[in-house]
Amino acid sequence: MRRARLILASFLGLALLGGLFWRIPPGEVWNTLRKTHPWPLLGLVLLDLLVLVAKSERWRALVSPLHLLKPWETFQLTVAGFLGNILLPLRAGDLGRGLWLARRGLSKISGVGTVAAEKFLDALGLLSLSLPAALLSPLLRKEKGLLLGLNLLLFGLILLFPCLEKHLSTRFLSGLKGLSIFRIFWKAYLLSLFSWILQVGMILLASRALGLSLSPEAALAALVVLNLLLILPTPPANLGITQAAITATLVFYGLSPPQALSVSLLYHALQILVLLLLGPGCLAFNLLPVRRRNAGLRAEGPPLEEGGSSGAGG
Repeated sequence: MRRARLILASFLGLALLGGLFWRIPPGEVWNTLRKTHPWPLLGLVLLDLLVLVAKSERWRALVSPLHLLKPWETFQLTVAGFLGNILLPLRAGDLGRGLWLARRGLSKISGVGTVAAEKFLDALGLLSLSLPAALLSPLLRKEKGLLLGLNLLLFGLILLFPCLEKHLSTRFLSGLKGLSIFRIFWKAYLLSLFSWILQVGMILLASRALGLSLSPEAALAALVVLNLLLILPTPPANLGITQAAITATLVFYGLSPPQALSVSLLYHALQILVLLLLGPGCLAFNLLPVRRRNAGLRAEGPPLEEGGSSGAGG
């Protein structure tokens, strides 16, 4: 079943990407990309790094009721997990992040529960941001009823959380504990909003790098459409789906097809490049056996107390 899903997802991604280049002359896309200005790209990379920091801090907050992780440790795990998402099918990197917490004494199910809580808040943040934007965006305005309903549904699940406890695994439930703690929930929720605002800025900078003018509501609409399409089986790196969603949305907002496709390619390529540069080092460090790492620390300083390698957060 998993192999069939992977084949279907890969075929869908390649079909979407091939269809785009079939309808949009590659020469026109190349001519648009040749006009790229370097300075906005530096801003785009900086915003992408801030997105990774915001998401890693959000996950650290949700893990904190179970275990205190250091900020740098959580950042490394987040980057390594996202690298896994672009290289492996079915977002296996996110699953790996949750399973890694077993090294810190948590059950694997609890670790996966923390990632599920993070993804829940990710969706809630995007939907919350898109609701006021629906008043400005002609594309989102048509679906403002749906967006309002989804917001109410997700907030309703938070309020009904105590009633759902008896239907969930105790260990999985412990991974969701951060959602029921007021301070942690709002911190993680605000970090979700912040990360989505940064991603809107990334699309705007990608368009600016190409000398194009794009409105914030158009960039936000592109993110909403993209994440709705991610409900479908996703190929590695979301290749094809990302380009199709962003291109179709930006064409609706007035860009020519070659311009819209160029923005999507630039935005997606910079995201992947950052992960390919940072990810291998983060992945290698966190794959080192814990004993080997602790042995190196003992050689450099006083012996560690039992359990002292976990850190105290920050």
